[in-house]
Order: sequence, then C-alpha cells, then structure tokens
Amino acid sequence: MLVEAAGDFTLILLTILAVISIVLGIIMPDSDDPTEEVHIPGWVDGLAILVTVAAVIIVTTINNWSQDKQFRALNKEQQNRSCSVLRDGQFVTIGSNDLVVGDVVRVDAGELIPADLILFESQLLECNESVLTGESLGIYKSEKDDPFLLSGCTITNGTGMAFVICVGSHSQLGIVNKSLSSDTDTSETPLQARLDDIAKQIGYVGVGAAVLYLIFFIIRWIYHLVKHDGSKNATIRALCDAVIIAVTIVVAAVPEGLPLAVTLSLAFSLNRMLKDQILVRVLSSCETMGEITSLCIDKTGTLTQNSLSVQQVWAQDSVWDTITRHSPNTLVEEATVASISINNSASIGERQRVRINPASRSGGVVSVSGDSTDCGLVEFVEESGFSVTEARKQAKVLHRLQFTPDRKRTTVLIETARQDGATDWIVLCKGAPDYVLPFVTTVTRTSCQSEARTSLRLSSTFNPASFSFETLTPKQKARIETKGNEMGSSGMRVLSVAWKVLSPTEKEEIRQKLTAEADHPTHPTQPTSSFSPSSEPVPQNPISPYFPPEASLAALLETSLSFLSFVGLSDPIRPGASQCVSDCTTAGVKIRIVTGDSSATALSVARQIGIVPISNVLADSDTFNMQDSDDAPLIIRQEQSTPVINVSTSQSPFSPHSSNGLATRFPSLTYLTPTCCLIEGHDFRSMSPSEVDSILSTLAILSRSTPLDKLTLVSALQRQNEIVGVTGDGTNDAPALKKSDVGMAMGICGTDVAVNASSIVIKDDNISSIVKGIRWGRNVFDSIRKFIQFQLTVNVVALTISIIGSLFEVKAFSAVELLWINLIMDSFAALALATDSPADDVMLRPPIGKEEGIVTKSMLRNIVTQSVVQLIVLTFILFAFRTAPFNGTSLKFSLFFSPSGTNHLILHSRQHHTFFFNTFVFFQIFNMINSRRCYDELHIFTSFFSNKLFVSIWFLILVVQILLIQVTPLSRFISCSPLTLLQWVVSVLIATLSLFTAVIAKCVYHPLSKRIVPKRKSLSHKTV
Repeated sequence: MLVEAAGDFTLILLTILAVISIVLGIIMPDSDDPTEEVHIPGWVDGLAILVTVAAVIIVTTINNWSQDKQFRALNKEQQNRSCSVLRDGQFVTIGSNDLVVGDVVRVDAGELIPADLILFESQLLECNESVLTGESLGIYKSEKDDPFLLSGCTITNGTGMAFVICVGSHSQLGIVNKSLSSDTDTSETPLQARLDDIAKQIGYVGVGAAVLYLIFFIIRWIYHLVKHDGSKNATIRALCDAVIIAVTIVVAAVPEGLPLAVTLSLAFSLNRMLKDQILVRVLSSCETMGEITSLCIDKTGTLTQNSLSVQQVWAQDSVWDTITRHSPNTLVEEATVASISINNSASIGERQRVRINPASRSGGVVSVSGDSTDCGLVEFVEESGFSVTEARKQAKVLHRLQFTPDRKRTTVLIETARQDGATDWIVLCKGAPDYVLPFVTTVTRTSCQSEARTSLRLSSTFNPASFSFETLTPKQKARIETKGNEMGSSGMRVLSVAWKVLSPTEKEEIRQKLTAEADHPTHPTQPTSSFSPSSEPVPQNPISPYFPPEASLAALLETSLSFLSFVGLSDPIRPGASQCVSDCTTAGVKIRIVTGDSSATALSVARQIGIVPISNVLADSDTFNMQDSDDAPLIIRQEQSTPVINVSTSQSPFSPHSSNGLATRFPSLTYLTPTCCLIEGHDFRSMSPSEVDSILSTLAILSRSTPLDKLTLVSALQRQNEIVGVTGDGTNDAPALKKSDVGMAMGICGTDVAVNASSIVIKDDNISSIVKGIRWGRNVFDSIRKFIQFQLTVNVVALTISIIGSLFEVKAFSAVELLWINLIMDSFAALALATDSPADDVMLRPPIGKEEGIVTKSMLRNIVTQSVVQLIVLTFILFAFRTAPFNGTSLKFSLFFSPSGTNHLILHSRQHHTFFFNTFVFFQIFNMINSRRCYDELHIFTSFFSNKLFVSIWFLILVVQILLIQVTPLSRFISCSPLTLLQWVVSVLIATLSLFTAVIAKCVYHPLSKRIVPKRKSLSHKTV
C-alpha cells in the first residue's frame, strides 16, 4: 500500500524537483534579504517539500489500509454462513467458521453446503455443483450411491444429515479460494466511476491553471533575464521554484481525495449498516439503496415478528380459542393436534427456552428450530399438554411431500398401529386453504370427546371407527371458505388441516411406487433448481416441482381428503413498522406487499401499518368506508345503497379500470381506495404487460403470489424506470432478487441460494433495518456532495488567486503551503465529511435520481458565493493594503505593485504573506463547517459534536495551523513567520465571513425561490 501511494506520478515528479531545489539551494545560495529578520537557506524549501510529500504518502497509506481492513472484516462476516449442527444432543445454529470435523450437520433445500460432508441419511436430496464443476444439472445424492457433498455447492431439493469431513482451507471450496489473489470486492461502483470522471475534469482545470501560471512566470522571467535583474543564482532558483509551484498546483488541484471520499464514505456506511443489522454483499448496492423508489416487501418476518402462535382452531363449526382453553375437547380437535405434530418439520430440543410471545400460556416450552409456522405449531401442541416427541415415536413416516411455493402445502404418509395389532396408512395434509380445500371431498365429524391425558395415542386418535365422514356439499364448502376468510381478515395466517385413511387398494398401489423408487431412484434430466445465474427460471410442475415420481404419488395421496379444521396463527406486527412505512412514504418510496398469504390477511396487516389507509376516502364524489365485520371478510361499503364488495372476490365500484374490462376478466383486482388496489397472483400472472403497467401506480398488495409473480412485478416496475428493492427468503425468490436493483435477502429465515442472489442481507429480517439502509444509502450521496462542495470551493479560490498572483509577480502560495492545503482538502476533508451520519431530514427528501447530477443548484450557489467572497477578501489582503491597523494607526491603501509599507505589516513581506496564508486556511476551516450541509439547511451547527471524527479532524487542522505559524522552526519550514495576537484575531475574524456568507446567501435565496418557483418541492433534485 505504501508503494501504491508513493507511485503517484505527480508526487514522484514533485520529489525529483524537490531534490533539484535542495541541490540548487546548496550550490547556489540566495543573497540575504534585508527586509527579513532571519535568513532561511534556499535548500529548506526543497526539504520541506520532501517532508510534506512523505506526510501525504503516509496519510494516504493509512487511509487505504484502514478501508482495506474494514472491507476484509465485512467479507469475513459475509462468508460466515449459519448452519444447523447437532451439539449436546440437539440442533443449534452456529457460524460455518465454527464447524469442526466430526460435526453432524443438517442440510435443507436452498442452503449452501458449509463444509465437505458425507451423507448418512437423506430424502430426495439433490445438489447443484456448478460452482466447482461448471455443470448446472442437478445431481442426485444418497448415502448409498453418491454420499459426498462438497462445500460451496447448493442443495436444490430435499433434506439430509451428514458428517463433516473437511473444513476451511482443506475443503474443496477452500482449496479453490486459496488460488484467488484477493477476497475483497475491488470493482468500481457506479458512483465511483462518475466521480472519477469529475476528478479528471477538475484535474484538467488544475493542469490548465498550472500551465497558465508557468507561462506568465516564464514571460516575466525572460523579461528580467534580458534586463539582467537579479543575480544568476536567484534567477535559476526562481525558475526552479516556479516549476515546483506549477507541479504543486497540479497536485493540489487533482482531487485524489474524491475517490478516497467515496471509498471512505462507503466503508463507513458499510460498518454502520452492519451494526444496524445490514450486511452489504455488493458494494454498489449501498449507494443504490439511496435511489430506491419502489420497495416490494414480504409480509411475514419483515412487517411482522415471524413469531407465530396458534390463536384459534375451528373444527366442527365451533371455535377453540387457545388463549382461554388450553386442551382439546373433541376427538376432531385432538386429531388436529396429532396431525400438526407429525406433519411438521421443526426440530425439537430440551425444555429450556422461555417464550416471549404474549399469547403464551406456559412459562417454559421445548426448544424448537425450523420454519416459523411449524415452530408455532409445535409450541401450541406442547402447551396443550401433549408431547410432540412421543407422538412422532408412534408414527412411522413412509413418505413426505415437501412444501414448495407452488404447492403451498405439506403432506406426510405415516403408518400407525391399531389396538388390534393391524396397521393403517394415514395421509396427513396441511397448507393454505386455497391449496388444500380443492382436494377435500368430505368433512370429518365425531361425537367422541377427547380424553384427559398427557400424551397422544395415535391408535385411538386416528381410529376411523371413531369418526363419520360427511360428503362436502357446495353449501358446506362455501361456509368453510367463509370461515377461512373471517380468520384471515383478522390478520391470522390460516392453515387447513385434512387427512384420510388409505384403502387396501390405495395402500398397495402406493407401496409399489415407493418400492420402485427405493430400488431405482430417478432424478431429473433437466436442471431442477428454480434459479441459475445463467438461465431463466425453470418451469415447474404445479404438483411437485422436483422429481417426476412425486407427481403420481401426490395424485394418489392428495385426493379425496377429509377436512379436519382450520388453524389460525397470529404473527404480531413489528414495533415501529407503521412508522417505517410512514417514513418511506414521506421519502417518496412506495411500499408494496408481495406475499403468499391470503388477501384478507395481507390487507389486515397493510391497514395496521398504513400501506392502505383506514380513514375515509373520496372517489367519484362518493365517500367509502373501510369496515371490519365480526362475521364476514373485510369489505368496502359505499355509504349510499351500493352493495358490499368482498376484497377477495369482487371489483370495487370506483375502480378506474371498470370500463376497460379488467374487472370482468380479473375478479380479484380490487380497489381499496382510489390510489390503492389489491390483486391475487393467479390474476396478476394472467395479465398482459400493458395491463400490468396500467395498475402499477396503484398496486399496494399482491397476495397469493409466487416467486415468478414477484419477478414479473420487478420487471414491470423497472420498465417504468423505477429503482426497485425486493426482499426474499426462499430459493425461488432468487430470480427476483437478482433482477432487482437492490435484492435484500433475509438473514434469519433466508436460504443460502437467496443470500447468494442478493446484494444485501437483512440480518434481523426487520423493515426498520431496510429503512436504515435507505438512510445510509442516501447519506453516501450526501457525504460525497459535502466533500465536492468543500473541495471545489478551495480549488476555485486557490487556483484563481495563484494565477492572479503570477500575473502581478506575487507568489500567493509556496509549494509547501499548497501541499498543506492539499492535505486539508483531500485526506482530512475526506475523513471528516465522508463520515457524517445521516441528517435528520434525509428521509424528507425524494429519492436520488439514477441520472441525477452530483452537483446540485444549491451546491453550485454555495460554491460560487463562498468563492466570490473569499476571492474579494484575499485579493484585497494580497494587494490592496499597505499598512495594517494592528499598531493603532489608520488603514492606508496603495495601488497594486506598491513596493513596501512603513509599519509592522510590510507589503509582500514574509509576515504579510503569512497573514494572507493564515486567513486563507481559516476560510477553509470555517467553510468545512458550512460544507456539512450541502442543500439549503440554515442550521449548520446541528449535531456538530455528534461526529467525533469530524470534530477531532477539525481541531487537528486548527492546532496544526497554529503550530505551523507560531513555532519558529516550523514557520521557517513553510516560509512563514509568527503573527502577533492582534494579527491572529483579525485574521480569524475575517475568515468567519465564510459562516455569515453561507447563512445570508441561504436566507436571501429562500424568499426569492418561493416567489420565483412557488411549486418547487425539493432542492435536492435540482442539479446541473
């Protein structure tokens, strides 16, 4: 890094010229100047340049090392994936870096294999090894035929248990990684690329200014050489000094701090975002977060707490309120409890975890891990007084049909023993009502009461003789569906539970299929993963998307089911979710709920958090109310005689699309308010692109959606030039995450496939973290704008005053002074201004446009105002006065080129130059405070002391400047001389004009802008 920092061409050139200056200073010493009290040898300037160049290199190296350290730490955090490991007899979640050889690891579909493993138990396990082999076809794995699972590969289907055999650098992925030269993301972000262009343009201006300075000097130098003015040594030294200053002007003008500022800002933001539970995987996504205009967000776990607990069970036309009654009354309720105990993928540990859910009836329950829905069901069973573990021991699982986004249900085939010694094969099914009820043909009834006991006895619970099975009539089916809508409209996630006992014929047919599958396992000949980085999503079978034999098994198992009950699980809204939605709305970010849940459940959540307003709305001169009903779905009711509109089945009467046929062809399209509509996935995916575009501006909820629907929505929004952020947790969410501008995977419930496809990981799955990410994304732009505003002001003033001085034979700055100014402008300013936290009003401004310019009109006004005031004052100090009022005399003026004064401050003396240089530096010190606000904020001192790094750097510059002027060896080092106390006071007071100028300019501009542009909403979008 030191070599890289020292390799800058201009610094190398400056070093060479400094060495030449030292040599000339030694062999060609200057004659003493009678106006100076102390003679400074000519070689001191060259030495000072070398020391300053060394300081610039060291500071740059430290900054580069610091940012590289931060990025490496973030990369290490990113690679430490969570995995489920058997420790002390129960499965726990640990980081993959903590795995050791011999651990037992559980792998599931969508997960990344954390180490090299060998299978000892599996079910329909399929692996994608393209990361190592380049082959995208899925590979069937089993403990018998191919038990090896290689690290870095992805489980695309099934589940399994395996031993760890190699970890870290000894694993297959570790061996590959060792051959990589770097493990950090070194690619440029779009913002960095744009700033590089700006830096080049500023650099060209600096080179032009240096050339002008050199041309003016050479003209004068030739003139004096012809006239034989001065000694030969002085003439040669003057030319060398002029070349050094010209090169130094280039060094000072080229904004090498600009890339440093964006890198520091990104590194600072990444670390702060990590503390806010946001892990950035792709560097450019940090800045893109500030541009988001549309956010497609999952409901469960993001808007809600993902802490599901059973609230109601509806069976045999009666409601079991699980808060007031803890145990089942009827055998149907007991069968429901038994069914959700066995048809459940949650892992169970010891009784040690204390529930924090307010609906809990018990202080301590079992430790559970896995899917949040299954965890809630297990806790419900345990709190009902039964043991899930004991129930599972009584059932032999013969086959399991896994949950997928297309199926939205799980089915398990079990074998249970009867009291007479015979066995029954029983199918247990649970899932979304829309995906279970179509397979139901009967309703289970019983007059038997549940026995008071502490364990389930499946032989009696699932005894077919204890039940009667009524044929499901259309009227009964309508009543069941209405009850499901009721439960969903209250915000509950509703599961339908069904079952059947296989007949001997069915039992034999299924036995043959299972035997054939065990003897000759088949696997697909096409890629079965729903996502491949190099391909579009693979169409999947709606019954079973993975293995062809599953389709025929599902057709046998999931038909002629008997309805048992509805189970309603509540998931509390996350604290602060409504405030986050309000903040996003104010900030111009539209939130859309994209969920697989029912319309009623999604609408209930949307209303609670403010995505869909609850208050009355006006449409077509009529007033509509959103009303809740205790015994009906959520409805929209017109205050006149308009009939009730069911949100899940009918079209709103004030829909703007009623006239073009959308209402007829897409019944679920419902306008909740004139600006908010809801549609279900099956209708959404049937729409043409133009029809989708026509409802996008009002679409608030997409319910019963699939991952493909989410991908379609993202593509449609991007067609309308929206910057889209998407959340996802499942394997099949990967295409939408990859397609979006910012893909946000969930850190708790997200699969490794989803994480790999995302650019950001929300570690706590919380919407508040997403909002914080948007704030930090906008802050990156703000930080860069602050730095550019500060640096352009310094550049304009320094370059202009240098050219003016050269024109009139006055050296405004020495080379060492310009290098000190460069250090203030670049390294120090980048550290100070790029590490500010987001301003309080950052979410009160609209999103940053994708093509929005870096320099806004307010910034340009601030730069021009500051530059003009500083140039006027500094030009006056440099040329206009002859004697200063420091000795009590009146201020006297002289024309340009006045040879000298008669009092303390002699024109063009070293002390005069010091006074000028000190005033310039303090102008920049105070302007650094102004630059903390780059729009039209008047309160520039707001939260001044909250950024300790800014305050530290600001005072460091202040102290170093005082030492450079007042400590004699240092002042000689930079060709200055100490100032008196009164000179210090006047110099600093003059520099405070920078603060007053900023405030006055904004106060003057605000009234003018209101009169000239009354409809202007935001200055942040006005760019040049």
